Amino acid sequence: MKKLLFFLAAVAIAVVGIIIAKPYIDSYKDRQKYEFTLNTIDGEIKLSDYRGKAVAIFFGYMYCPDVCPTALSMLSESLKGLSEDELKNFEGIFISVDPDRDTLKNLKDYAKYFHSNFIGATSTNEKILEISKNYGAYYVKEKESEDDKNYSVAHTSYIYVFDKYGNLSSKLDHSILPSGITKALKKAL
Repeated sequence: MKKLLFFLAAVAIAVVGIIIAKPYIDSYKDRQKYEFTLNTIDGEIKLSDYRGKAVAIFFGYMYCPDVCPTALSMLSESLKGLSEDELKNFEGIFISVDPDRDTLKNLKDYAKYFHSNFIGATSTNEKILEISKNYGAYYVKEKESEDDKNYSVAHTSYIYVFDKYGNLSSKLDHSILPSGITKALKKAL
């Protein structure tokens, strides 16, 4: 009888432990889903490098004539609503989905043009495809021929905001105003 009670108590403790741990396990799995390793002119970066900061990520490409510069400008404008301390705890990452044309040096300059807290990064075509799929982002190069160097890239235009713990806090549509981005960033801080 004692063995049965001991066994039932052990099972009950295990079940309670699983119930309590489940949110933490799910949060860890989500963080791992969004983790990446990318290249910058200054070396490799990972999303986890920015724990303790709010992070906004945008997938695009430097030759984009409209959506990318607009989104980065809106994100930059939204930063005016943050205090100096909040701004110290924020990083923006522009991930190029066009590593064939977007060089690491040019990506750094492009990102910094919009704001000093922005980083330009990319990787191989294969890695970028994998990362974008993990985020639910989509892009496709629209070439007229294999040799076409003046192609455009159709892509989604979300801003992914991560909180200081590395959890996805908001997925913002391109139509959001800077004040809405500021609100999402403050929530993530």
